[in-house]
Amino acid sequence: MALVYTAWIHLRNESSIPPAENGHPIRLVGTIAAPAVVDGDRARVDVRTATGEKLRASFRLSAQSEQEEVRSWRRGWTIELDGRLSRPDPARNEGGFDYRRYLKSKRIHWIVEAEGLGGIRIDPTPGSASDRLLRSFDLLREHLAGRIDRLYPDAREAGFLKAFLLGVRDGLDPEQNRQFSELGLTHVLAISGLHVAVFTVAVAGTLRLAGLTRETAFGLTAAAVPFYVTLVGAAPSVVRAGLMAMIGLLLAYRNFPKDGMNVLAAALIAMLIWDPYWLWDVGFQLSFLVTAGLIAVVPKIVGRTEASWGRRLANAALGTVVATVTAQAVSFPIVIYYFNQFSLLSVPVNIVVAPVFSFWTLPASTLSLAADAVHPATGRAIALAVSAVDRALFVAVEWAAEWGKTWLTVWPSPHAWWTAFYFVWLAFVVRTAKAGAERRNFDRLTAAVFGARRHFPFVGGVLSAELDRRFPRGSAVFGRRPRRRRLDSDARRESGARRRRRIVFHSRRAGRVAKAAGSVRNRPGRRRAAFEKTRRPQP
Repeated sequence: MALVYTAWIHLRNESSIPPAENGHPIRLVGTIAAPAVVDGDRARVDVRTATGEKLRASFRLSAQSEQEEVRSWRRGWTIELDGRLSRPDPARNEGGFDYRRYLKSKRIHWIVEAEGLGGIRIDPTPGSASDRLLRSFDLLREHLAGRIDRLYPDAREAGFLKAFLLGVRDGLDPEQNRQFSELGLTHVLAISGLHVAVFTVAVAGTLRLAGLTRETAFGLTAAAVPFYVTLVGAAPSVVRAGLMAMIGLLLAYRNFPKDGMNVLAAALIAMLIWDPYWLWDVGFQLSFLVTAGLIAVVPKIVGRTEASWGRRLANAALGTVVATVTAQAVSFPIVIYYFNQFSLLSVPVNIVVAPVFSFWTLPASTLSLAADAVHPATGRAIALAVSAVDRALFVAVEWAAEWGKTWLTVWPSPHAWWTAFYFVWLAFVVRTAKAGAERRNFDRLTAAVFGARRHFPFVGGVLSAELDRRFPRGSAVFGRRPRRRRLDSDARRESGARRRRRIVFHSRRAGRVAKAAGSVRNRPGRRRAAFEKTRRPQP
């Protein structure tokens, strides 16, 4: 069914303009479909005709004032120009960038080359309702970008923050972009799940402080997510994160259980139904693969803990390392396929630098924008603190990029069979490591739980585990309780019988703990563990 639907979409993605020779003169009249992009002395703008056909107009700029004029064009305005029609260039080398295929995925089949800005006429018409709505988001994005320029005078830092917070990459320094790319830090510049998480937490927390109920706050936050996704540009990674956030909030609103993989699969299906061409987008592929890897690996290795703050910080540090290694390992085949390079410093640099950008620069810079709207002096004070950290991070990235040139490896684009074998091997490694970790944890946990005959508090990060094994006659089980108290227990079994022991960790609610051999009572406010023993004949 998916293949039939994709083939149907692909067959319908054809141009309504009759075939013509390259250089054929044409007069193009239509509406601006997206904000114009200025790149040095060149500019381009997507134009939608009255028949719904989209074309890309490209022209040269001769002065700085023309750049500002082109940037002032708005979505939905009427544009008229004379130019020459041409087909986009295909890939000239095997494995090279196919510009024709890229534009076809955007439903663009023709390029119109204009002589210059002098022959282009603009009429600021209102446009359709959708154009007016999207134009309001464009204006809000430009307003926020202007406030970033005022709060952060350094042009390099301002360009970074506009890409980091709003997805506006026009002011991003090319040299800085190259350094981030070589070190595997381009995901920092992409709007992704962490940005959506900060937005949802801020909105839901504000609504809860305003006195709304949990369900109402979740419902309103889910309704606000599409506005944020549209504001930051609706790239595939932020659309994926937004859909997952909306599904998770709606499930929480209805008190339904949610599973990360199922939510990810629902977002995947919805996005591919909307646009099957997203499947060939590198941002889409990296976003879903890395998210699936994080969901599958991190919770299995890094468990929750409610111990002391020291243990919580250690657990958070372990989670950062595991998440970074997992993301790098999962994205490795895609990175070398599209970019043909991988830095051996990528993992350590991501472990050190990426958390600071994620957990300091993102919330603090967002707070500076919010504070600037209420109390400008507070906003500037927060911006100064953000700038101090950012400058140190930029120096560290520059030093790592310069020193890491000798650690930059070049790879050919791998074949499909190599990529498939890599992911199978990676799944085997993860499964083996997880099984080993669980075996060691279960050995320690079983000794402590089975040796207890009194109250046994919750230890470890596993919420539910099941252990089914044989205990030889007379073997000793050794373990430690909290406060370093030893427990010894002898495991005996009758001939021809097998014991099945289940370990169950319950929530803090009273009366939820099962009672087994030995007096195991539940105290409200503390986690308890209980085990039950069943016997069944051995086959």
